[in-house]
Amino acid sequence: MMPSDNSVDFKESLRTGVGRFFYVLAALIFVVGLALRVAASGRQGFMWEAAREFGTFVSVVVAVAFVYERFIRGEERKLYLSDLEEVLRRNFPKLEPGLILFEQGRPELSDKLAVISSAKCEVLEIGIALRTFVSYFETRPASDFRNHVAGLIAQGVVFRCLMLDPDWEFTGALNDDTLTGRIRASIAALMSLKADAGLKFDIRLYRHCPYFAAICVDGDSADAKMFIAPYLYGARKAESPALLISKKAHPVLYGKFWDAAKQLLKDSSPVPD
Repeated sequence: MMPSDNSVDFKESLRTGVGRFFYVLAALIFVVGLALRVAASGRQGFMWEAAREFGTFVSVVVAVAFVYERFIRGEERKLYLSDLEEVLRRNFPKLEPGLILFEQGRPELSDKLAVISSAKCEVLEIGIALRTFVSYFETRPASDFRNHVAGLIAQGVVFRCLMLDPDWEFTGALNDDTLTGRIRASIAALMSLKADAGLKFDIRLYRHCPYFAAICVDGDSADAKMFIAPYLYGARKAESPALLISKKAHPVLYGKFWDAAKQLLKDSSPVPD
């Protein structure tokens, strides 16, 4: 049974409130200890010496505990969880989640690269202008993306890039004066990569209303995976929620999106070299 949103919100608020309370308490104890230390400085007598030592002890203990809890422990936890995730992924690949939701929008490059790097046969990029895909070659260091793609192409992986046809009348009718120029810029950039860097892309154009962006890896294989992001009316494309779907874990859901992607590929036309 899944916890309700109200229950989750209450727990999160309680956790935040308790955390703030302990921070305030720690700050108060630290100030009291420091005040005792300052007040006892220069005073003679057993009581003043005891107060000075007690103030120093309290201040140091609270300060060390705060630093550990606030900084060191958090980093240790992150490292532990990162190492645990890597061990589980390496030794128990079947435990990988079959459906990941990116609520905030476009996945990070590292998320995409982790999936693309598993390609054995084909990577299918579907979008309107594919400016984000092209920008990874233009603005990122080669080690961030280009070298990975080059290595896959050298191993025989085919990269197919589907974009909206800039010469289609529907493209010009969209409320975006720069769209056709951005599509042509992407085509030119990919063609340049083919000529200058030897990166062979299968560039294709489609004449259909764009409904989604997608990255499909080895679409017909048993281990296929797909990033899919629907285009939402009134929302920036980068902010549209995205899904990472594993065919093995969710064959029906994956199949519906993959059928649409294949149909779009089938109806597209290649850009001549």
